[in-house]
Parts: sequence; structure tokens; C-alpha cells
Amino acid sequence: MRRTVATLAAAVLLASALAACTGPSDVRTGDAVAQNAARHEAERIAAAIDDSRPRNVLASDLAYRYSDPSRESSGEAPAVPADDVELSVQAMSWKGMTRDLGGARFTLRITAHAPSRPGSLARKGWPEGDWSGCFAFRVRPFFQWSATKPKSVICPPAPASPPPTPLPKPSLPADTADRLSAVLAAATATSLADDLTVAFPDDSVRHDPVTGARLTRDSGAEGTVLGVAVGISGSTDCLVGKRDADGSVHVWHPADITLQSGEAGCTLSNALHPVTTH
Repeated sequence: MRRTVATLAAAVLLASALAACTGPSDVRTGDAVAQNAARHEAERIAAAIDDSRPRNVLASDLAYRYSDPSRESSGEAPAVPADDVELSVQAMSWKGMTRDLGGARFTLRITAHAPSRPGSLARKGWPEGDWSGCFAFRVRPFFQWSATKPKSVICPPAPASPPPTPLPKPSLPADTADRLSAVLAAATATSLADDLTVAFPDDSVRHDPVTGARLTRDSGAEGTVLGVAVGISGSTDCLVGKRDADGSVHVWHPADITLQSGEAGCTLSNALHPVTTH
């Protein structure tokens, strides 16, 4: 009996030693490594979305932002997992926008290729492997915000079409400063508002129906001093100007902090009585 117990103990010790040298019995496969990397990429995308806290964004814009066409055009690439897995991301479907009650919903196909890696005493190895699958994302509206969690889903047969490239944000014309200077130099107190509208008609800046961003104009006079302001609502894209009593014209960009919500804003007041910051 003692010999049997001793023999069994020796066998257990030998098996433990072999396991320590060869690693766990559940050897990783390349396919499993690829699938794990794809899941981590989906989680990384969800975290990036939550970090940006999007308010009014189309699902198609989100799908484009995190798929390969956008990454390639911006020079960005998917994060490289620790196991050097090659990743590609394709937008498959999209619907709604973040301010909708149901949020913005889109699906990404993530394809991963894991090159083979030889094992050693220090790390596991695996043969070459591949995995491809889809994850659904729902980005909820800001008024009912919750963490974005990717959900593994069956892939749609094929994307209906490539997601549209997001339109650029509305911005003031490149020659805004010159236009303001010309208006201030030629206008009178009574013609100033009309002159400013002629120089900056409503259609000179694209109105964004998603964010509501649009061109704003403000003008007026205090005695012989004229003031004007043009900007893009909800942004710090703004120029103000004034013509002093001696006829000198000045145009400038106010300090960004004065353009925040609740501050002076892109207004006549900020032109005639500039807010100083320290």
C-alpha cells in the first residue's frame, strides 16, 4: 500500500513538472487569438465613442469614423493587439442618430488575422489563424447616456453601400476678415446691418441640420463707433470688428473662453466692449 501511494505521488509530481514545462493543456489556436483580438478592438471602439461623448451625430458618421476608409484617409490605423494580429474594420449597417430616442445604431465587421507564433518556455505558441464577425453598437442620446457595449451579432449579408463621408463642419469663409474690414470701412450706421448681410448671406455658410450650426451676424453702433460680429453658432469660429471714431478698422478673433455658452459670445457686445481674459 505504501509503495502504491509513493508511486502515485511520484507520478503526480512528474505530471506537474511536465505541465510546468509544456504549459497548460488548453493550447491556444490561431483562430481563438484572432477572435479575441477582434473582440478587444470592438471594446476599444466603444470606449473611444464614450470618451468623445457625441451629442448630435449620425450613425452613418460613426460607422464611417471607425471603419477602414476613414482610418486610411486620416492616417490612423486600428490599434495593434499585443499578439500583432492584423485587423480590418468594415461598416455594414447604420441607422438613426445619437439624439434619437433609440440612439444611433450601427454594425461593424471586424476581421482579424493572427500570424503563427512558435511556443517557448516563456510563452504559448499557436498556428496561423483567422476570424471574422460582426459587432453591433448603440450610442444612446446624451439625455439618457449609458456606456456603449459592443454586442456580437450575425453579420448582414453585405453593406447596402459604403457609409457616406461626413460633411465638414460649417465654417466661416476664408476671406471673412477681409469682408468684415471692407464692410466696416464703407458702411454707415444705418447701412451697416444690410451691408453685413450682403457680405455674408445666409447661404454663404452651410447650415448643419444635425447639430443646428449656422451662420450668425450681429452689428450696431455706439455714437460714431461701428461694430460687427459673424460666427458659427455653437462653436468658437467667430470674428468681430469695429471702426473707431477716427476711421481706423480692427478685426480679430475673440478669446475662445468668451465664446462659450453663457459668456459674451460672438456678438456686437464682444466687438464694442471686448472681454479681457487673464
